[in-house]
Amino acid sequence: MLKDESFSSDDVREGLVCVISIKVPEPQFEGQTKAKLGNSDVKGIVDSWVYAFLDTYFEENPTIAKKILQKSLLAQQARTAAKRARELARRKSVLESSVLPGKLADCSETDPAKSELYIVEGDSAGGSAKQGRDRFTQAILPLRGKLLNVEKTRLDKILANNEIKDLITAVGSGVGNDDFNAEKTRYHKIIIMTDADVDGSHIRILLLTFFFRYMQPLIEKGYLYVAQPPLYKVKVGRTEKYLKDDSELKGFLFDWAGTSAELTSDGKQLSAGAWHTMLEGMLKYERELDRASNMNEVARSHCHELISFLDSIAWAPNKYSNKEFYAKLADYFKKYQITSPLGNAVVPAQTLEDVPGEDVVPEGELVIKSIITFRELKKTWDVPVTFFNSEETSKLLELYKTLSALEKSSWTFGLTGKDAGPSSIGILSLCDTIIATGKSLMTIQRYKGLGEMNPEQLWETTMDPAKRIFLQVSIEDAIKADQWFSSLMGDDVEDRRSYIEKHAHFVRNLDV
Repeated sequence: MLKDESFSSDDVREGLVCVISIKVPEPQFEGQTKAKLGNSDVKGIVDSWVYAFLDTYFEENPTIAKKILQKSLLAQQARTAAKRARELARRKSVLESSVLPGKLADCSETDPAKSELYIVEGDSAGGSAKQGRDRFTQAILPLRGKLLNVEKTRLDKILANNEIKDLITAVGSGVGNDDFNAEKTRYHKIIIMTDADVDGSHIRILLLTFFFRYMQPLIEKGYLYVAQPPLYKVKVGRTEKYLKDDSELKGFLFDWAGTSAELTSDGKQLSAGAWHTMLEGMLKYERELDRASNMNEVARSHCHELISFLDSIAWAPNKYSNKEFYAKLADYFKKYQITSPLGNAVVPAQTLEDVPGEDVVPEGELVIKSIITFRELKKTWDVPVTFFNSEETSKLLELYKTLSALEKSSWTFGLTGKDAGPSSIGILSLCDTIIATGKSLMTIQRYKGLGEMNPEQLWETTMDPAKRIFLQVSIEDAIKADQWFSSLMGDDVEDRRSYIEKHAHFVRNLDV
């Protein structure tokens, strides 16, 4: 069966999983991911035991041994095909030939430290980028369609993909662990520049998956970046402004409200200074609220409700026993059925003596990995107990205190010099009113594709070194990154579905 070469150890282990439990007094690990044990004395012991067991097992189960052999043969064939593809790519690379991908518009600079490669989604955006670029230092490589998902594909098929072959050739440093040489990289800034819509985000993730799996040294050296093209173009009168995301748009709308609108609270109109101070506080509160909401996986409105509750009881860490805390929680949130971390029903203070058992958590130790569940009819939402002692919650409480009067008083929002506008009560309702009113009076263009911009706009907003904003890709936790790529980009559909179901309520702008 083996014509050219024998099995390698990786071929035989392909697809096999083994869990070994060993107690080692002083373990030594190799690499950041701690995937390999470095204690050499352990290897001999494990080898002898595993060999003895497998030798007996395969003799007693020849069918299973045959299946493993067949799978090893397929892995060997894939490895051989990938090796040949790499050799072919290497022979055709720019380092050994003058042939570059036909779609690559290269720069004239030959110093990698001064050269930049823009990986652009689609020929339309690629055309605008080629016209708007600095031809001396900026190279453009357009990619057609969505890149191959390398997390689900064997290396030989990956290297047969035309888009990936063009990318490997343009970068010039090879591919994979064995043949990669970061010193041969032709550009020290490799920029992923995709559209601002869902498809663009998907293509960006596919590219990040490829770089993480097969060109990780480029990330470790800080060569990989993500461009930040504007998501919005706002026009007010004759003034035009580009805004990179929803946060900047919200800040722009609040700035507009400070100069073009006024607020009346409990029948008294706020002075210009007080109105500006309130807007600044509201904007900070909104941003911290979004941050806490995402970190704790709690919807924005529920997060605000919890902050209002904590303010009402003058919350401080370790101030209340758990029974006291849960009783106050039930008193405040009467419309919900609340369940404590151990599954006990939370009841108001007047029936506190009827609660069975001990405290849910030892007194003063609310910071644990558990949740409180809130139910209203068919709707359910969870709050991690860590929320109450987190730094984000502490910041939110400080900001809320400066706005608490607004939460409890009625207000009227109106344009300066115009009739009174909408009235309501509460911080979030005022934030939503400011945003809705501002949007109705402005022309706001939401870019879904880079091809919608002309070359001058693309240069001005995204490619001009004096104005552009890049995000540098780095690896803070290699193990967690590996888990995320395996989970979200791998073959496990159920894992992905559960993630989507869990986080669906955080979606703000969904392009369908």
